[in-house]
This record gives sequence, structure tokens and C-alpha cells, in this order.
Amino acid sequence: MGKVIDLTGQTFGELTVLRRAGSDHGATWVCLCSCGVECVKLGHKMVSGHTKTCGHSTAKTPEEMREYKKEWAREHTGLQGRPKNCKNQNTDKTHCIRGHEFTPENTRMFGENKEQRKCLICHREDSRQRMKLAYAEYRAARKADPVRYAKLRRRRRALQLKKIGWTIERFEKQWEVQEAKCAVCHKVLNQDYEHNGAKAHADHEHIVPPKPREILCGNCNVGLGNFQDNPEILRAAAAYVEKWKE
Repeated sequence: MGKVIDLTGQTFGELTVLRRAGSDHGATWVCLCSCGVECVKLGHKMVSGHTKTCGHSTAKTPEEMREYKKEWAREHTGLQGRPKNCKNQNTDKTHCIRGHEFTPENTRMFGENKEQRKCLICHREDSRQRMKLAYAEYRAARKADPVRYAKLRRRRRALQLKKIGWTIERFEKQWEVQEAKCAVCHKVLNQDYEHNGAKAHADHEHIVPPKPREILCGNCNVGLGNFQDNPEILRAAAAYVEKWKE
């Protein structure tokens, strides 16, 4: 152990060393701060410049802390006041991380106030990748553990239905009422997790919040969407088909 250098009487920042205090991971000294408070500080911390006060200068009132955070945000954030090192780094950029330009057609706004944005191309690609991973997980679980697969499938289905105003219980009750048939074309349906022409789809009215209707097959569900749920367009389409069947 090296010889301890006497720091008595020396000044470091706002601290004046009064006397030796002891040892605690190094020599400690009793110091008098300019604010009048006596404190014990490590000698090597004062010599290196890491310790300059008793700590009074770091204590802030609530108002001072709010101003400090605002100032920090102005120095370390982008245009919308978010940290530059957070996950959404697209605030002040012209291209996403994969090189796609942020055009009005290629920008998806999200967040509570729609103030955050992401690349639409990347968003769609990421969604496809997540879907592939989910299907792979379901297929593996179905082979290895049917019980776990059933739980995963039911949980995921409940989340999907909740987004469109349905519940598992309502779907199962409607399934029995319709006798597993499409409400429009009366095709026999199934509840397979993979998309096919006979997969059951919980239809809903596109309002906020969504209003559940009945269960349709994939073709009828997509067809209603393409016709914008507009009865007049549907009647015109029916008349058009009948006209060319004569």
C-alpha cells in the first residue's frame, strides 16, 4: 500500500479538506463545503476532479428539474422531442434504416397522437415475417404438443376477435346458430388457422367501435369489403350479372 498524501488544507472545487477521516476503498477526508456543510469524501475522487462539492449543486427543486429535463431534451432529441437513441429514429430522417424514402405514400403514422412514423414498406415486410414465425410456431406446437397448440390458438383468436368487436363466446354461439355455414352463400365452413376458401371469418361493420355481424366465408367477406358494404353497389352488381346471364 502506497503512502497516503496529506490533503489537509487543500481545496478541490468547493471543498476544503479539514482532516483525515479513515479508509473506505481509499483514503477518506472530512471536508467543508462552500455551503457550510461538512462531508466525508474520497481523496482520489477529489484529486481526479470527480468530486467538487458536497452534493448540494446536484439537488434541484421540482421546477429546476423540469427545466433541466426540457433543456436536456432540446440538446438530445429530434424534431418531435423524442430521444435520438430511442427505437423510433425516423423523426428527422428522409429515409428509413433500410433505405426506403419517407414519402406520403410510404409513411405510416402511429402513436397516441399520431406523431410517430415508420416506413410502410418495412412495416408490411415485418408483418409478413411475424406471421410466418407465428404459423411456424403453431405448426410445431400442433405436432409436438396438441394441448399447448389449442391454448395458443384460442389466445391468439381471442385477441383477433377483440379488435373487431367480437368475443370467443359470441363467435362460438353464432357458429352454432349458423350451423357452421356462411351467412351469405351457405358454404360449409371450418376454423382452420390457415387461410382457405372455407375458413370462417367474423364479419363486422366498419365503424368505431366495430359492430359484430355474422360469420362469413373468405370469399363473401372479401367481396363485401370490395363492394364497400354498399347495398346500392351490391344491387347494381347483381343486376349486371343477371343481365349478362340472359
